[in-house]
Amino acid sequence: MGPHEYEMSDGEEIPGEYETVVWPHAAVARGTCDNTGAETGYQENVGTHAITLETLFPEDDEESAALVRELITPLVEADRARIGCR
Repeated sequence: MGPHEYEMSDGEEIPGEYETVVWPHAAVARGTCDNTGAETGYQENVGTHAITLETLFPEDDEESAALVRELITPLVEADRARIGCR
Protein backbone atom coordinates (compact mmCIF):
# COMPACT_ATOMS: atom_id res chain seq x y z
CA MET A 1 0.00 0.00 0.00
CA GLY A 2 1.11 3.53 -0.71
CA PRO A 3 0.27 6.74 1.10
CA HIS A 4 -3.36 7.17 2.15
CA GLU A 5 -3.65 3.40 1.75
CA TYR A 6 -3.74 3.70 -2.05
CA GLU A 7 -2.68 0.71 -4.06
CA MET A 8 0.68 1.27 -5.73
CA SER A 9 -0.84 0.07 -9.00
CA ASP A 10 -3.48 2.84 -8.83
CA GLY A 11 -0.86 5.61 -8.82
CA GLU A 12 0.84 7.31 -11.75
CA GLU A 13 4.37 6.03 -12.25
CA ILE A 14 6.84 8.82 -12.94
CA PRO A 15 9.86 7.91 -15.07
CA GLY A 16 13.25 8.85 -13.73
CA GLU A 17 16.12 7.79 -11.53
CA TYR A 18 13.85 6.78 -8.64
CA GLU A 19 10.86 4.46 -8.48
CA THR A 20 8.22 7.18 -8.08
CA VAL A 21 4.45 6.88 -7.85
CA VAL A 22 2.03 9.83 -7.56
CA TRP A 23 -1.60 9.98 -6.44
CA PRO A 24 -3.75 13.00 -5.67
CA HIS A 25 -2.36 14.42 -2.39
CA ALA A 26 0.55 11.97 -2.12
CA ALA A 27 3.72 10.61 -3.70
CA VAL A 28 6.36 8.05 -2.81
CA ALA A 29 9.83 7.73 -4.28
CA ARG A 30 12.33 4.93 -3.65
CA GLY A 31 15.87 4.26 -4.67
CA THR A 32 19.03 2.65 -3.42
CA CYS A 33 21.31 4.34 -0.92
CA ASP A 34 24.87 3.59 0.04
CA ASN A 35 26.21 6.19 2.42
CA THR A 36 29.08 4.04 3.69
CA GLY A 37 31.91 6.33 4.74
CA ALA A 38 29.88 9.51 4.35
CA GLU A 39 30.68 11.80 7.23
CA THR A 40 27.20 13.24 7.66
CA GLY A 41 26.40 12.13 11.20
CA TYR A 42 23.75 9.69 9.99
CA GLN A 43 23.89 5.95 10.52
CA GLU A 44 25.61 4.14 7.66
CA ASN A 45 23.12 2.46 5.39
CA VAL A 46 23.34 0.26 2.34
CA GLY A 47 19.88 -0.44 1.05
CA THR A 48 16.70 1.39 0.20
CA HIS A 49 16.00 5.09 0.60
CA ALA A 50 12.35 6.14 0.46
CA ILE A 51 10.47 9.41 0.87
CA THR A 52 6.72 9.85 1.21
CA LEU A 53 5.14 13.24 0.55
CA GLU A 54 1.56 13.93 1.57
CA THR A 55 -0.43 17.17 1.27
CA LEU A 56 -3.93 18.31 2.14
CA PHE A 57 -3.89 21.26 -0.25
CA PRO A 58 -4.75 22.08 -2.91
CA GLU A 59 -8.02 20.23 -2.46
CA ASP A 60 -8.48 19.61 -6.19
CA ASP A 61 -7.13 16.14 -7.08
CA GLU A 62 -5.50 17.19 -10.35
CA GLU A 63 -3.84 20.25 -8.80
CA SER A 64 -2.57 18.28 -5.81
CA ALA A 65 -1.17 15.51 -8.05
CA ALA A 66 0.62 18.16 -10.13
CA LEU A 67 2.07 19.71 -6.96
CA VAL A 68 3.43 16.47 -5.47
CA ARG A 69 4.70 15.44 -8.92
CA GLU A 70 6.71 18.68 -9.04
CA LEU A 71 8.04 18.42 -5.46
CA ILE A 72 8.91 14.74 -4.96
CA THR A 73 12.16 14.52 -6.98
CA PRO A 74 13.79 17.66 -5.54
CA LEU A 75 12.78 16.48 -2.05
CA VAL A 76 14.37 13.06 -2.61
CA GLU A 77 17.54 14.57 -4.05
CA ALA A 78 17.90 16.99 -1.11
CA ASP A 79 17.43 14.23 1.45
CA ARG A 80 19.85 11.89 -0.34
CA ALA A 81 22.47 14.65 -0.37
CA ARG A 82 21.87 15.34 3.31
CA ILE A 83 22.54 11.73 4.32
CA GLY A 84 25.27 11.12 1.76
CA CYS A 85 23.62 8.55 -0.51
CA ARG A 86 25.54 7.51 -3.59
